[in-house]
Amino acid sequence: MGMRNLSKDIVLVTLPEEPQLNNELKNVNEMVSNRCDFDVIVDFSRVETVTSSSISNLIILRQWLRGSGHKLILCRLAFPTKCIFKLVGLEAFFDFADDKHAALTAIQGGTVPTHSGLTENPAPVQSHDPA
Repeated sequence: MGMRNLSKDIVLVTLPEEPQLNNELKNVNEMVSNRCDFDVIVDFSRVETVTSSSISNLIILRQWLRGSGHKLILCRLAFPTKCIFKLVGLEAFFDFADDKHAALTAIQGGTVPTHSGLTENPAPVQSHDPA
């Protein structure tokens, strides 16, 4: 994982692939729980999919940040990862941006991205219901 300060109050976290992803999110949560005075942009460019444990840690991170008046923006999600967030009903719960520059602009401008980044439509799934 790469973690770097983009400014004194904005941290960029670049996540690794699973299985290290969950442990790295736990580390970020620990850091935020100790010092919750910055916004966080999470870059998913190296992540193809997420587990329920990782999603749980993202929810905890969001709660810590929101509780202290700060933002969490997820960016550069692969299409399968976007679909997971949509399928579990979390596209409205998190804020998404196409890239870290869009996320940074949204944070600095005091707004969050207006779309979830989940607008691509995968091929329809055909049902094989025997009924």
